[in-house]
Amino acid sequence: KRAVDFLLSCAHENGAIYRAPDRPGGGGGLPNYNTAISMVALHLSGDSRAVPVVLKARRYLARTQHLGGDVYYGGMGYDADSGRPYADLSNSYIAYEAMRMTESAEDLRRDGEPRADLNWEAARAFIQRTQNDARFNPAPWATDDPNDRGGFVYHPEQTRAGTTTNAAGVVKFRSMRGMTYAGLLSYIYADVDRTDPRVEATVNWIVRHWSLDANNPRAPGEGKAATEDEREGLFYMYNVMAKGLAAYGQDVFRPPDRPPFNWRVELIQRLLALQKTDPATGYGYWVNDV
Repeated sequence: KRAVDFLLSCAHENGAIYRAPDRPGGGGGLPNYNTAISMVALHLSGDSRAVPVVLKARRYLARTQHLGGDVYYGGMGYDADSGRPYADLSNSYIAYEAMRMTESAEDLRRDGEPRADLNWEAARAFIQRTQNDARFNPAPWATDDPNDRGGFVYHPEQTRAGTTTNAAGVVKFRSMRGMTYAGLLSYIYADVDRTDPRVEATVNWIVRHWSLDANNPRAPGEGKAATEDEREGLFYMYNVMAKGLAAYGQDVFRPPDRPPFNWRVELIQRLLALQKTDPATGYGYWVNDV
């Protein structure tokens, strides 16, 4: 109840759910990101007070989907009121997830009140535009290397996993593990079938690059130990990995060049190994050391 009370206190008249910065230069309130996360929590709480707040939040998110005629079409950014065209896959997957997970709230609207939803065709276009695969994405940075295609990048103009240059001198983006799981989950929430070649390419990339050591895969020839840059966002990756693979609905994968693995078992074992204990209280916690 205290958690619900707090989230309700963060709701704004326009439907957004967030806290404004409490000091100059403290960063934005991340309205889209925080609204999406909060509306799911409120909806799943079952608290009747949350219903009108969730319905307003759904309308807010639908209104803030970027539908301009540029590479960000169909995606979601941090704050649609910033005045600049922008969207990224991290904000987008959180919003897509929130809109799907709260769909049943629409049945509680008053008779005659219009329902709120995203433009899912536009969402599918944005998801595809962040997939690092030249078979589906015409962007010059999209890879055609059969050993690396299928993953995802942060947004249609940026990767945080580095780049390579092919024999023709064209710069190609490297794929990010966390964003690839976000891409998988986004395709599923956007009603793209699991047998669709875009989804199959995503899962193939995941299987080829399976690792719990780092968010960003290292380039061929680099050392075995994950660098700080590669470990950035590690627990973010664990979170979206679990959601994406659970939604995909398959526990055991069989890579062509190594033994099969059960992602649930391996993730649980890794989380248990990474847990730290506060010596003063005996309580367990997790932290990314980088």
